[in-house]
Amino acid sequence: VELTIRVRKARLRAWPLDIVRETGQQNPQFSISYDGFLFEDNVSSINQIPVVSTEADSSSPVGIYPLSLTGGRADNYSFIYYDGFLSVVESGKKNQWIYFNQNLAGFKPEDHVRLNALTNSGLSVSYEIIDGLHIVSRPEPDVLKFNSTGTVVLRAFQDGDESYNPAPSILRVVQVTGFEQRINWPQDFSEVVYGDTLELTAVASSGLPVTFDLLQGHADLVNGQLTILGIDKEIVLFARQSGDSQFLPAEPVVRSFYASSAPLTVRAKDAKMKQGGKMPKLSFTYEGFRLNDGKKVVTIEPTPSTSVDENSLPGRYVINLLGG
Repeated sequence: VELTIRVRKARLRAWPLDIVRETGQQNPQFSISYDGFLFEDNVSSINQIPVVSTEADSSSPVGIYPLSLTGGRADNYSFIYYDGFLSVVESGKKNQWIYFNQNLAGFKPEDHVRLNALTNSGLSVSYEIIDGLHIVSRPEPDVLKFNSTGTVVLRAFQDGDESYNPAPSILRVVQVTGFEQRINWPQDFSEVVYGDTLELTAVASSGLPVTFDLLQGHADLVNGQLTILGIDKEIVLFARQSGDSQFLPAEPVVRSFYASSAPLTVRAKDAKMKQGGKMPKLSFTYEGFRLNDGKKVVTIEPTPSTSVDENSLPGRYVINLLGG
């Protein structure tokens, strides 16, 4: 059995870190944060680092300016970009920072969490969802309830007041993973013969429907019904369950077997002859052809024989069938 597997690039999320500077100053060097490196990969795995751009310069007035990413190339990753922000402020106010080291790992659908980011100023932190709105709800401004699997990207921010400048916002990426499931397929294929039609009976522990694929063999598979069309090749079946908004994909199960020949009953027809007469032609019938088969699929027919000849006494004699 040969399979072709297409491996797509992994997703790598990137965003510029927020900057706060006073009016009249040059823009500092921007930094980029990444989420999604696999194995031991890091920034050195990126062939071309994304470029940060903004409309703000040293002449820009007080305001908040987006920091955007463009470009960027990696052999094994495709980029998803989020904006950062450059806050241009007047002198005289104090800077503040957000502390948001909360553990946001290990969530499942239906879980909820109360966010607890803090500032050194004592001002309260606000939150916004910038990706994954379809899988999360907010029963309270600082509470997230996860409705399905997927990725949620949230921003914690504090806009400042009469004493404090806006704080550089913090982005957090939250992965909501599904529940595990497995496929159970104890079906016995040892008695399967040519022409059989059987219902495949694998089930997933999640209760979700299992999909079947025929990888090899002379058979027909439609909606979980397998019909055996030949016995010369091993039949290989593949059962899969791809998961949904609540469950992870199950590990696929492969089953293989050889079907046997179907039983074909051959019955000799009764015959009569007179003592001393001519031997009649012996014949027979078939019972058990499958899939609209007929005599044409019989490559060598049985040979009928009997011990009777013209010298046999009256009586009942057995007609034997040999070969075939």
